[in-house]
Amino acid sequence: YFFALFQFIPPQLPCYNNRMNDNTSEIKSRVSALLCHRTVENLVKHNFDAHYCESAAAATAFLLNAAAHAKTIGFGGSRSLADLNLETSLAAAGAEILNHNKPDLPADVKNDFMHRQQTCDLFLSGVNAVTVNGEIVNIDGVGNRVSASIYGPTKIMLVAGRNKIVNGDVGDAIKRVKDD
Repeated sequence: YFFALFQFIPPQLPCYNNRMNDNTSEIKSRVSALLCHRTVENLVKHNFDAHYCESAAAATAFLLNAAAHAKTIGFGGSRSLADLNLETSLAAAGAEILNHNKPDLPADVKNDFMHRQQTCDLFLSGVNAVTVNGEIVNIDGVGNRVSASIYGPTKIMLVAGRNKIVNGDVGDAIKRVKDD
């Protein structure tokens, strides 16, 4: 299993005291990076091939490289993955994209995509939450995303932004999912 964690840093808002704003942003960024690194270390302890990417652009490059040889790529539904805009680049490289969340997709095609995601070359999905201790929490309405992330596809890559990290246990992660 691969797990890519990236940090999205929003653009700076104007502030009357730019020096304080710069210092505060720098501190927040460092703390966030430390939390990401600690989470990745603990994911590795749980036998994930986990990686930290400093930015969305770095995560995109990492994922495109990892997906280079996949002929069929399933998307499990993820705002983080949608924000990375991978689908167009992967399709342009010749991969067949199995994204059941495309708008106006007929029900039979959507169902076919969800079945084929179980045996695709690469399955990309987000997670609902990940604890700093390296425990992943996914809650799924239909079950296709969770089942494909457990068994089936040749390669599975789970992706999360910093906002998905919970500094607590699985119970706290489930609470984060339900409150989100």
